[in-house]
Amino acid sequence: MDYRKIALYAALVVVALLLWNSWQREFPATNASAATTTASQPAAPAANSSSNGSVPSVPQNNHTVHQAGVKTPVIVSAKNNKHLITVKTDVLNVAIDTLGGNIEQTSLVGYKQEENPQQNVTLFNQNPSSYYVAQSGLTGTQGPDTQKGQVTYRAAQNSYTMTKGKNSLTVDLTWRNTRGLRVTKSYVFKRGSYAVAIHYKVQNSSGKPWTGYVYTQLARTQPGKTGSVLTHYATFTGAAVSSPAEHYQKLKFKNFSDEPLNQNATNGWAAMIQQYFLSAWVPPAQQNYHYYTTTNNDIYTVGMIGPAQIVQPGQSMTTSNTLYVGPAIASNLDILSPHLSMTIDYGWLWFISKIIFWIMKLIHGLIGNWGWSIILTTIVIKVIFYPLSDKSFRSMAGMRKLQPKMVALKERHGSDRQAISKATMELYKTEKVNPLSGCLPIIIQIPVFIGLYWVIMQSVEFRMAPWMFWIKDLSVHDPYYILPVIMGVLMFLQQKLSPPPADPTQAKVMMFMPVIFTVFFLHFPAGLVLYWITNTLFTILHQLYVYKRVANKEKLQKQKLKR
Repeated sequence: MDYRKIALYAALVVVALLLWNSWQREFPATNASAATTTASQPAAPAANSSSNGSVPSVPQNNHTVHQAGVKTPVIVSAKNNKHLITVKTDVLNVAIDTLGGNIEQTSLVGYKQEENPQQNVTLFNQNPSSYYVAQSGLTGTQGPDTQKGQVTYRAAQNSYTMTKGKNSLTVDLTWRNTRGLRVTKSYVFKRGSYAVAIHYKVQNSSGKPWTGYVYTQLARTQPGKTGSVLTHYATFTGAAVSSPAEHYQKLKFKNFSDEPLNQNATNGWAAMIQQYFLSAWVPPAQQNYHYYTTTNNDIYTVGMIGPAQIVQPGQSMTTSNTLYVGPAIASNLDILSPHLSMTIDYGWLWFISKIIFWIMKLIHGLIGNWGWSIILTTIVIKVIFYPLSDKSFRSMAGMRKLQPKMVALKERHGSDRQAISKATMELYKTEKVNPLSGCLPIIIQIPVFIGLYWVIMQSVEFRMAPWMFWIKDLSVHDPYYILPVIMGVLMFLQQKLSPPPADPTQAKVMMFMPVIFTVFFLHFPAGLVLYWITNTLFTILHQLYVYKRVANKEKLQKQKLKR
């Protein structure tokens, strides 16, 4: 008995099961995503995890940062009377704490929460269960920020709004001490941009040189674990860094204690990533920064410290870093830093996913609907593989023609499986039919299926993207399960068109496949089911066309023989 086709279908079922498990893990029915904490309900941070966070220790060498220069930071107690400055742009709503001048809250104006569409998606926040902040400062033996905590800045006003006609907005925070040191921390927001420039200007009016180190870091709690144990198929939530040696290095929270990051790199970045959204610090190019990870009281921190900055008496110094906080859109990330778009992790078939998404994005630019983009992309893929599929369906037509002879062979040889197998192979050879060619459409579908799954799972463009009628979000399952049922019916019709296996048991297994797929696809994203429906429908139409073409050809041949 030839189990090749069943084995291929079984492989596709296993893939579907793995992806279904990972989807269940990423979209549990009862747990809200940590990425969508409501900004209107801030709470105090957990005990011993202050809004100003941790200040890295001073490097031992005053001129370069080396691997021994960063120690586990000290978490400072929360400040109760904090003063927040609000900033509103066309894409970001931000709250900056004057203590340390750190961004403690961000909401993304163009992205709504799935569970509460009236609220914007929030990344940075102070809620204990999803604590997540961006921190930066100037550390060193001369301050201003030390292991005891950060300094308090002053601002000219309590709120800033980017007005119409303005393409940028600058928020200046200032601090000075009695010894003549003045620090200005400036945030520069650009219209339509999720990248925020942070400038430090140090003016030294004292009588001694000042030496300090710019540090930037991201600190957050770990989201709760839910769903399947098949975590390696799920989207990644954790930290990531980049360096010339390793362009994209994922850092799992569970390894922060046992395997803390401790490396130097030039032209890199440090990020916290999750499904659809990320935050990242990008240092100046061509500067050697020290990258580190720490964990303390369930707060996980990834950050970097720059080289020593020395300001002589009567002199000043300016240095800059860039903070990105927003959706994981490749075009935004590519212009910010090399390899930052790799945080959109399409898995081990990333090259297929990127091709699929490129085609979809091109089509979406013309029609403006991601659902129709999926359908048209599926058709494009079918056209590309048309010659292979056509050959396969011609072979399947030949197999259908041989069914009566196959039954006769089985009756002639009885239970002698070896004789049946030998006679069958001779029949295939005589009739010039390749039984394996019928498996080709299934083989093609598997990588495309996996690639499209990761595109929908990782591309923020599909998040809450409607198609038509009742499908309001292609990234979640059909709420009425209509698409999976349609898919199951089409798969059943496709099975009826395919030549049935000679073995009755194998035939029953094949006919049961549509039921298995329907059950698996009930909770798959609607966009993926839409692809499968389109693929199956056009496969059926192609098969019917080939069968009719073969039948007409045979009819013409018979007519010629009669003449």
